[in-house]
Amino acid sequence: MSLTLTRPHRIAAACVALAALTSLGIQFIAEGQQLGEAATAPRVLWLMARYFTILTNTAVALIFGITAFYARWTGPGWPAAATVWIVATGGVYHALLAATNVSIGIEVWSNVGMHTVVPVLTALLWLIAAPKAPLTYLHPVIWTLYPLLYAIYALIRGLIDGRFPYFFLDPTRLGWPMVATFILGLGVFFVLSGSALVLIARLLTPANRQPSD
Repeated sequence: MSLTLTRPHRIAAACVALAALTSLGIQFIAEGQQLGEAATAPRVLWLMARYFTILTNTAVALIFGITAFYARWTGPGWPAAATVWIVATGGVYHALLAATNVSIGIEVWSNVGMHTVVPVLTALLWLIAAPKAPLTYLHPVIWTLYPLLYAIYALIRGLIDGRFPYFFLDPTRLGWPMVATFILGLGVFFVLSGSALVLIARLLTPANRQPSD
């Protein structure tokens, strides 16, 4: 598959990046409204940077924004990694967090954008247009380093300021053994999700273009 984007695919990549940026922008405004007079741009950005959802939507915006700007895929690895990260983000949110998350005002729209719209658009674009060879089953292991490093970052930050972004990363609430279990489980989930994407890529790639492991 050519790494050069057709015009429709370039527009689609730009739409994915724009959807992520718009959702992030709405969340920025919502966070600022909640802080009131204490809100400053650096403070709002620092608070937002606590969350995996925010960081992952930022990664999607960058990866697909660069792709659209240059009208060329960065290779099969980055768009595939972004797809796994953002789809898993939406899946974890809807499975573990949506039922207890109470959004108000414009934050409702940012939640829908970051957890539903962007994952769906990213997955569709990857399926339809992204290069899929040569992806191997080593890639999911590499892609999982990002969520694992995030977990370490979130724990260190939470231990310093006493605020943990998600209940399953809160050792003061669950205890360290349970947090470790959640991290291990999520790591396995990311590896399996990535492996499923690699399998789909191989099914969609002609046999003579598939590398041997």
